[in-house]
Amino acid sequence: MKMLNYVVVALMLMTSACGQTQSANVDVVKNVKVEEFKTNLESMENVQLVDVRTPGEWQSGIIEGAHLIDINGSSFKEDVAKLDRSVPVLVYCRSGGRSSSAASIMADMGFTQVYNLQGGITAWAGSGQATVKP
Repeated sequence: MKMLNYVVVALMLMTSACGQTQSANVDVVKNVKVEEFKTNLESMENVQLVDVRTPGEWQSGIIEGAHLIDINGSSFKEDVAKLDRSVPVLVYCRSGGRSSSAASIMADMGFTQVYNLQGGITAWAGSGQATVKP
């Protein structure tokens, strides 16, 4: 019975800790649509624009000024760690899934403002926004 109590307490602590991390990430990571992403890109000072797609996808076109940090690359966390955690990060991928994961990782690493482009570069280009070849 005593062992069962320890297990219950341990599970409660783990559940509580997971909930706090998730809510902390919600405060740091903002999922935004194309217009807000564009406004942030144009109006924020020292913004860091990160494309987390593969190098092959990168070659098909990017949002001007983006830096490639492939979320599937072996040095992803190492490369992200080189960014300034106190400066806003705008992150995108093809459709928003990988960049959402990347944004959560960045929040866990101590970044304070991360904006994920909903729909990714597909939504960006689909709304008539410009892309450039790297």
